[in-house]
Amino acid sequence: MIIMSLSVLPMSKAAAQRGGPQTDQATAEWEGQSFIARSWHGVTMALARQLVGAGCPDQPWEAHNAEGQRLLFGSSLHRLAQMTIGGDRFGRYQERPDFLSGVSQDGEEPAGQG
Repeated sequence: MIIMSLSVLPMSKAAAQRGGPQTDQATAEWEGQSFIARSWHGVTMALARQLVGAGCPDQPWEAHNAEGQRLLFGSSLHRLAQMTIGGDRFGRYQERPDFLSGVSQDGEEPAGQG
């Protein structure tokens, strides 16, 4: 079973002033390797895509907060990796160019936006 740890990153002063979204962070370990994802929406899905991309086999997963409370769970990591959030609904994940997503591959805001 993959255990994900979820947290909310502190918002930059500029982002807070413009009412920008908070950035969520998810971390997990698999086969001694650490994985980290940052996203405004669907951070567990982004982390699942990283794990699957690294060759992690399909298995159950859970996401916990800093206090260890289980917040989310599922029976298939690979199915989670195929999902995304668009507007107010879930759908299939499709790669988007960085210039459309507003977030670089490492989860940081592009220069001049933070």
